[in-house]
Amino acid sequence: GGADPPAVEVGVQAKSGHVIPAEMIVRPIRHSNEVVGILGIGRNVEERKRLEESLRKVINEKDFYLDLMSHDLQNFNQAIVGYLEMILGTENIDPKLERYAKGAFRQVMATAQLIAHLKRVAQIRSYGGGSKTKRDLREILLRSITNLQSGLDKTNVVISFESPEGSFPIMASDDLNDMLNLMIESAARYS
Repeated sequence: GGADPPAVEVGVQAKSGHVIPAEMIVRPIRHSNEVVGILGIGRNVEERKRLEESLRKVINEKDFYLDLMSHDLQNFNQAIVGYLEMILGTENIDPKLERYAKGAFRQVMATAQLIAHLKRVAQIRSYGGGSKTKRDLREILLRSITNLQSGLDKTNVVISFESPEGSFPIMASDDLNDMLNLMIESAARYS
């Protein structure tokens, strides 16, 4: 008895000397609870390995460019913030100029927050979210909305959420909270 062993990856050497990655599945053949033989099945996984490596390279390249772009945009934002702080620190500043500078300052801060959100979403997507546990989707949504509403200007943004009472169980990782917070916050800020 017992469970059959899992598939294993092996290298099979071709006549040319080239090693071909293969997946082997070996199972016992039983008759009257006695092992009377072995069944082995092998398949070439060279194409799958090539595609996996190609995917890894593309993901690494995407991460590199996202980090590079984020870094450069943050540097630009830092320079803009410096200039705006100098303008706002001027004595007897024209009220109209002050209002414009404060508006520009808020937009730079929103850009920095958007960059942070995009990096967090990319991180969540790259790492698959970790281990999953049973959670209540309704409870998570309500908590995300409550957290967001506490920091919003309620004269400009209203978030309403209607749901039947009860529990809505799902299997999810801790990253679901972050992802929902980012989605709801983005919807509120950029719509």
